[in-house]
Amino acid sequence: MTKGRKNLPAEIKKLRGTAQPCRETTSGDIALARLTDVKPPSWLDGMAKKIFRSKAKQLIALNVLTILDIDLLALYAQSYSLIVEALGKIKEEGKFNTLYNDEGQIIGFVENPYMKVYRDNFDKVQKLAGHFGFSPATRKGIMVSFDKKTNKDDFADFE
Repeated sequence: MTKGRKNLPAEIKKLRGTAQPCRETTSGDIALARLTDVKPPSWLDGMAKKIFRSKAKQLIALNVLTILDIDLLALYAQSYSLIVEALGKIKEEGKFNTLYNDEGQIIGFVENPYMKVYRDNFDKVQKLAGHFGFSPATRKGIMVSFDKKTNKDDFADFE
């Protein structure tokens, strides 16, 4: 039987605003240096490198990108790039390919193979986006902590 969910690092808890000092233990957290600049891996295609640089800048600005995140971010960028490429091919060729018999008569339709590429990579991008806070649900937890840091009084506008 497993012990349950793995503990989140203290930095992530602080960003989400769920950190409780009474529950913190330093034994499980590994101090990782935050990156200030990063180059995309050479195996990414051109569009994936652009996506990688853009998202890396955003994560560096939030001070959450570490060396351990580079591979996942690269996979995110490459999958996103494949989605864009697949959508371009689907626009050109359509969602379905026509099947013909030997006499040239239409005998049926088959789904464009790029539809599967699109679906598979969309699922990957969606899962990886959650790890980095790119989705609205995961970003909400991070944004709440930034509002707390600024000590903004939400009711000041009503006075």
